[in-house]
Amino acid sequence: TTISLAIGDAIATALIKLKKFRREDFGKYHPSGTLGRKLLTRVKDVMQPANGILLTRETAFEKILPKMISANLGSVIIVGSKGHVRGILTDGDIKRLLEQFTENPKQLFSATAGEIMTPDPVSIRDGALVDEAFALMQAKRTYNLPVVNAAKKPVGIVRMHDLMITG
Repeated sequence: TTISLAIGDAIATALIKLKKFRREDFGKYHPSGTLGRKLLTRVKDVMQPANGILLTRETAFEKILPKMISANLGSVIIVGSKGHVRGILTDGDIKRLLEQFTENPKQLFSATAGEIMTPDPVSIRDGALVDEAFALMQAKRTYNLPVVNAAKKPVGIVRMHDLMITG
């Protein structure tokens, strides 16, 4: 039985190479399986829309928290004058800032988004596969990624939680 399995695997491997079978082909022929779903699902299918989480660098701290809380996504995206992503501010950033400004909290509360954001965050295209987003998040040790379109303008945000739900 072991030899039969080895021969079957060898034939399958030879056919995969001969037919130039790719990962995408596997997803096409097995779309409802876990691997097929992962190979066909795009970031735009699982992202949270950017409505309500786009702020400018001039946005006062007192307006950041209500936006973050009402969106319930754990972060806001900071955009420049032309609408491109310039920074990100997460609830974790806010916690670290509160700890940093314990001596003078008024200094934090008078800050603008541009002063406290994480500049030039890593982002991902809306057409990228979810496994690419997952790998990028793991490599960069982040739980939130701004999602941009072809014009590099933010269209949403994808969270590790969104990716875990998709499988």
